[in-house]
Amino acid sequence: MPFGEIGRILRSLERTHDHPTHLCRNYFGFPNYFRAIGPDPTTQEFRGHARGIIAVGDTAVGVIAVGGFARGVIAVGGVAIGVISVGGATLGLLAVGGLAIGLLAVGGIAIGYSVVGGLVMGQHLAGPIGAKVSITP
Repeated sequence: MPFGEIGRILRSLERTHDHPTHLCRNYFGFPNYFRAIGPDPTTQEFRGHARGIIAVGDTAVGVIAVGGFARGVIAVGGVAIGVISVGGATLGLLAVGGLAIGLLAVGGIAIGYSVVGGLVMGQHLAGPIGAKVSITP
């Protein structure tokens, strides 16, 4: 592929804003799929807020949430909060990320009950540097 073609593809991916997209069918007040990336001039939001069963956006809230800040049962993002969370900084029952806090945490810095990582703190440890924390009433 010539270099000019790569530049054309990269320029086509650049956007100043992306209008929210959602499917009309609703469950429990949420659309099936909602995508909101970038500022929206109609609502004057600086970041796209996606709320749906499957939510993809700068800020995403849903059963499956993917975004810069994601909250959901399954959350993937820079900051992710959920039952299963994957990202840079994560909080959840199963947390995987650079900073992972959860019942089962895996990450560079991992804090929780059972932890695996570079710097770990918890009851059951697996890592080169760790601190066993006893949780007793």
